Order: sequence, then structure tokens, then C-alpha cells
Amino acid sequence: TLAHVVDCLFWYASNLARRSATHAGSPDVAETTPLDELVDSLRSGAALLALAVDATDADGRGFHPFGMADASGFAAMGVDEMLVHGYDLAAGLGLGASYSPPTGAVERTLRRLFPWAPTVTDPWDTLLWANGRRPLGEESPDDRWLWHCAPLAEWDGTVRRVP
Repeated sequence: TLAHVVDCLFWYASNLARRSATHAGSPDVAETTPLDELVDSLRSGAALLALAVDATDADGRGFHPFGMADASGFAAMGVDEMLVHGYDLAAGLGLGASYSPPTGAVERTLRRLFPWAPTVTDPWDTLLWANGRRPLGEESPDDRWLWHCAPLAEWDGTVRRVP
């Protein structure tokens, strides 16, 4: 799971920095990489993505299979990967209930990637639901979810799901 997050951060940074129109290659991190190296790589990937986001002009886009993402889309996807897979890691260690990320980061990520998500529910519960992790009240998690990573101005008002 941690190797996946590192892979995502480097891949997002590569696609945004190169303004790629198709899949840009990036190094793969092996699941067998020692934990201290994974954590260091996570810090590096997050820093590189932040630099790519900061260096991207308002019209800059990069490839993602869910849509041509802008800088805010890539930033939100990177944060989502760290928050949600952080929850997965905590749950695997029996610490899921105590894992509580910063509310502001959760809210901004949720509103950027899932603009259709409910606004009257707890943001963290809603982000986990939107990522297919757990129910939200009576709503089952959707294992066919997609996020909206293109600019929000391009959102057509529909809920995005894998066909």
C-alpha cells in the first residue's frame, strides 16, 4: 500500500511536470523496499508533486485516465492517496479508528475530487465513502467510483463511475 502511494506521487508529478497527453513513465517502487526507504520516498514524491503543482500555470494539464488533470486535480489526488491509504495502513495495524487526518485537507480534497459528494455529512466519513472504503449512513460504498480530476469548471454535474 505504501509503495502504491509512492508510485502515485511520482507518477502524478511526472505527468503534470511534463504536461503529458498520454501516460508518462515513472519509476516503480517495489513492495519489498525497506520501510525507511519507502517513507523517505514518500517524502520525496510529495515534495516533487508539490513543486510540479507550484510550477504549473493555470492552463497546465497532465494525463490521468480519469481526465486531463490540472494542478489542483493532481494536488488533490496526491493528498487523497496519502489520506485514504494512510487509513488503510492504520486499519491494517488495528489503528483505523484513531486515524484522524486534518479536517481542512480532507474537506478540500473531498470537494475538489468528488464535487457531487454530500455536504452535510462528516467530511472524513464522506471521503472514505467516496473512495469506496465504507458506508456513509445508509449509502453503501461504491466500488465503481471515479474522481473528477479535470478542472472543476469542466464538471458536468454528474456522478462519475466506472461504466
